Amino acid sequence: MLSLDGNHIGDGGATALAGGLRSNATLLRLAMCENGIGEPGVAALHDCLVANRVLTELFLTRNPGMPYGSSVSDDVQDLLERNADRAANWDARRLVVLARCASETARARA
Repeated sequence: MLSLDGNHIGDGGATALAGGLRSNATLLRLAMCENGIGEPGVAALHDCLVANRVLTELFLTRNPGMPYGSSVSDDVQDLLERNADRAANWDARRLVVLARCASETARARA
């Protein structure tokens, strides 16, 4: 979790951060509440999520570009849910592989 709440990032900072998030492979949760991010910054973050398949939570409350009381737009929420579903599928696959390895190890020892 990276919390950048209340850092006055603005649209320029949000746009620059969105550029880096396009190739992000590790950050899962990002909080950017109360940063003066307007519609251009929110749009840049939305656009980066089309390419970013890792980020699963983004908090943008109390920014001018967000509807009152909303954390993210419906479009952004859809992209975050896509990423969360993908992460859950990867976790399930890892468990299957781990179970197979344990089974093969047990057979080899028998």
